[in-house]
Amino acid sequence: MRCLKITLKTHSDTRWASKYNAVHSLYCQFGGVIKALRDISTNPIFGDGVANAESILKQFDLEFVYFLVMWDKILNQIYRVNKLLQSSNISIDQASKMINCLNVSLQEMRDSGNEQIKTEAISICDKVGIKSELKIKRTIKRKVMSGENSSGEDISADQFLTLEYYKVLDIMMAQMKWRFEQLSNIADDFQFLSAHSLSVTPVEKLKKYAADLAIKYNEDIDQEIINEIEFFKYQVKAILPDLNATALNILNAIKKYELDSTCPNLMTAYRLFLTMPVTVASGELSFTKLWKGQQKKSDYCGERVMCLHGYQDNCASFDHLIPVLGGDRTYLCFDWPNHGGSSATPLGVRWTIENYALTIRRVADHVQWLSPFVCVGHSMGGQVAKLFAALYPERFTKIVLLDTAGPVAMYPEEITWSARQANDKLLRFENRMTALPGGGSRLSPIYAHSEALDRVRRRAYGLLDNEPARTLMTRYLRPGPAGEFRLANDVRLGVPYSQWFSAAQHWDVVVNIRCPTLLIRASDSDSYFNDVYGVFVDMYERNPNFRTVMVDGNHDVHMNNPSAVAMLINKFLNNKLSKL
Repeated sequence: MRCLKITLKTHSDTRWASKYNAVHSLYCQFGGVIKALRDISTNPIFGDGVANAESILKQFDLEFVYFLVMWDKILNQIYRVNKLLQSSNISIDQASKMINCLNVSLQEMRDSGNEQIKTEAISICDKVGIKSELKIKRTIKRKVMSGENSSGEDISADQFLTLEYYKVLDIMMAQMKWRFEQLSNIADDFQFLSAHSLSVTPVEKLKKYAADLAIKYNEDIDQEIINEIEFFKYQVKAILPDLNATALNILNAIKKYELDSTCPNLMTAYRLFLTMPVTVASGELSFTKLWKGQQKKSDYCGERVMCLHGYQDNCASFDHLIPVLGGDRTYLCFDWPNHGGSSATPLGVRWTIENYALTIRRVADHVQWLSPFVCVGHSMGGQVAKLFAALYPERFTKIVLLDTAGPVAMYPEEITWSARQANDKLLRFENRMTALPGGGSRLSPIYAHSEALDRVRRRAYGLLDNEPARTLMTRYLRPGPAGEFRLANDVRLGVPYSQWFSAAQHWDVVVNIRCPTLLIRASDSDSYFNDVYGVFVDMYERNPNFRTVMVDGNHDVHMNNPSAVAMLINKFLNNKLSKL
């Protein structure tokens, strides 16, 4: 028997590298795969494998090979750019330029057409002995107006391949354009802080740019940055002879020459810029907020706390809690993918708690939080924190769970039905998104200002007070040109994010949480903890690392009554465990 050395790669929906490697390995070894399958299909010693091999061989036709070649070329472009974006030294402005160049390359592929791909596909088929013929015709569905019957249109197989080629590239370019615009806007805000701009830009222009930055990021930077930039412009040449220095070089120079106390707002500006990570799992940008303790004189000293917001919320949900937390700490908050200011994940991906947990790891690695830190998670954010703590127990020192349990434990007989419901819902959303020129953003209803505020206030677990609702609204909704508002969150958040764990699987997560963990339960949530989340109450009691306290309020008590919650968190974080 002949031995063929073939190595194919597995595929993951959430990793560009995995997609490319799976397609490219098959593309490079397609002839060998065909030979292996033919050997198996004619050798009875393989038993059931004979029928399986024959079934797979029947699927290998010219159309299959065409799409294999097409995806190999498209994913090759995307994969290599995403590989560059994984560098810890990459900046927002560099990333925006790379993504723009990627979009240009995809546009060139579109302009050049698909003839080369068809020619290569036919050549491959001829080499491996596959008929290089297409089906006579295809029937495609055309979108019709509401109330009309859908109609089918017969087109040639060649036309079908061409339409699919343009459709795929158009979707990819639309996604890249959105990401480029997001990154470019951020890069433009901070461009004046580059070493070159500081040295050549007139001081009055620098002061104007600094004032604009202070207005846009008024929760982190005040107008004193105008005076700081005037001072720093004339010092930059002394501390940085190299005008090609990166933002990180400048930040390190500020610390080296102890200018952080003289220019605290500039220090914060550079830190903000550097802690906006380009998360490359699916190309999404996670928008962050950085809070620093008032006593700090150097970067990232004191305790570090990562704050994880809840489902359909955004990082502004901590804006009222963090200012009343004591201690010399740095707080890092970010919008989950598909939430608030972060961009959308690719089509075809149901984002689950496991994906969210991996986002924690990527953000922490990007901002160099490599030693253990504290995590505060509200609702879904707490669910993600629990899973991450079980997977990576060495990364957390303490956990604070704000009214968190779940996701709801599933019975085995419920999983198939639940998976079907979630998949069908995802397909419905994505089919509607691809049918509209504006994508998913057009699916969101339009609200006037008062309606938008009311939409934010009226929540599933009780009312949100006006002040935190207005704060949350800044990232929850996107204003339009006529004063209207649309939801900033991706419409696909309507699809369940649960992994459908059974109670036994949830216990495996909880039992592996080894750091001190505080659960702050809201009094209005008792009915949930006593019902669908009752199993978690028992699990928390069985883990000696857990402690539960109660606070009056509803599910969003950390926004409605931040002082009461802060008192409990401060007591927990300030409690130093004995090392004896």
